[in-house]
Amino acid sequence: MTSAPAFTTSFLPSLPPTFRTGCTCASQMPLHMTQAAPFPPASKSPSSRSGPSYTRRAVVSLFGATFGLSAFAHIERAMAASDGLTLSRTSLQSIRARVDDIDPLIAAAKWDSVRTVLASRPVVGVKDVCNQLLNASSQDAGGAIVGLREDLQSAIRLLDTSVYANVFIGEDRQILGTKVDYDVPKIYLGDVKDALDSLIDIASS
Repeated sequence: MTSAPAFTTSFLPSLPPTFRTGCTCASQMPLHMTQAAPFPPASKSPSSRSGPSYTRRAVVSLFGATFGLSAFAHIERAMAASDGLTLSRTSLQSIRARVDDIDPLIAAAKWDSVRTVLASRPVVGVKDVCNQLLNASSQDAGGAIVGLREDLQSAIRLLDTSVYANVFIGEDRQILGTKVDYDVPKIYLGDVKDALDSLIDIASS
């Protein structure tokens, strides 16, 4: 019987001693193989540094996606109405403050200056402001707004007419006995103020 050939490792490739002997000691391994590569620092995105920023429009859009388009449309209309009321109230208050400037002008018989106030902004845009308030208000308030709008425009026209009549009463006519009318312009100015105050109350409710 022939004996088995002796086992030889001559066919193995030339390897470092550590791999041939199975030793994996760290002291015998290259330095770059024994050190863990550092992890890159975690970058902070803007969203992770601060809390989420939600606009009112985004919130409404999310609400509509959750509860349906009809709810979304309802909320949109409510938001538009709220914005319209706020803008209308601010504009009416600005007009009201400007109208207060007319009192001393009437007392000083500065009729052209009174007419300039009535023909300039913000007073001249009062009809558009009333229409904005009408669109933003409920149907229940619509009738009152329309009535006050007409009363206000009428009072402004009558105030302008009464002031215009005084423009032509100079000193020569006053000497002849023609009197300057201060009372009628004050009456119409009071009507203008009353209508504006009522509209502001509606816009504030």
